[in-house]
Amino acid sequence: SINNLRADLRSLLEEMGNTIAPVGDATDEGASRWMKAAGIAIDEEYYRKVANAKDIDRKTYTARQHQDYLKPEEVLECEKFRIQDTYGMSVTPELVEQDDSGRLIKKIVALEAILADPGEMITDDDLGREFVTPPSVVVERDKSERDRLAICTDWSNHSTAWLMRHRLGLRAVLMDLMAGVEIKGDEAMIQVLAEFSKRNASHVKGILNLTIPLDESPVWILGQYLSQLGLSTKSRRPLEDGKRVRYYRLNTSDVEFAQKVLEYRQRQREERERKRQESLERDAAYAARMQAQYGIN
Repeated sequence: SINNLRADLRSLLEEMGNTIAPVGDATDEGASRWMKAAGIAIDEEYYRKVANAKDIDRKTYTARQHQDYLKPEEVLECEKFRIQDTYGMSVTPELVEQDDSGRLIKKIVALEAILADPGEMITDDDLGREFVTPPSVVVERDKSERDRLAICTDWSNHSTAWLMRHRLGLRAVLMDLMAGVEIKGDEAMIQVLAEFSKRNASHVKGILNLTIPLDESPVWILGQYLSQLGLSTKSRRPLEDGKRVRYYRLNTSDVEFAQKVLEYRQRQREERERKRQESLERDAAYAARMQAQYGIN
């Protein structure tokens, strides 16, 4: 029975030197603090182990992705390579924590998408409406995912998420904030963003997985969108006309980190394109030699 299995597991854990903390309906503040401290210590030890893991190359990393079982140290080495390859930075315990098991880079990729220049406008003659196409970086991301996961139908649909953020007017807001502009929350574009969010709350929930309460302020709503992009705000309250007025701006450290990662990703794309062009030129030269020597294509 389940009770017998539970008793056997408890006995086994105690024989291995573990201490079982009883948890019931009553709150044990001491045990709660102890468990929280233990969790923090375990996380910090993991961050340190990843940062201190041995360096491996891409070939080793790729080969290990197809193995059924990896040793604990190999898992740490792969995680270190992934983080270093993702951000283009030296891996420190702080970066491992910031990465949050790969969640941060997904946010920065979404930031990269909304900051990119939109594609061309397409006119639907039947509906009499114009539609903007996603940036090429978003289109390529969707296409590569479908090529890589050909038999899967549950794709991420980055273009849909981009379009929702674009229709919210988030790009214009971000361009100002990334340039260091401060806001109070009563600006027209912030108000429009909040009103659109509340009016289309069900669509925002379905596409961006954000719940928009109807009674929240425009600044709070903007903060939720920024959080999905790896950004946060800080505020100051100067005295104006005898009253304290709160101004918000992006956290400088978030912006600097995101810009470094975005620049690194751009360099990677340029390098991949350079190699692709070189490969095409080599293939064309080889085909020309075959044609000249043997008269075959």
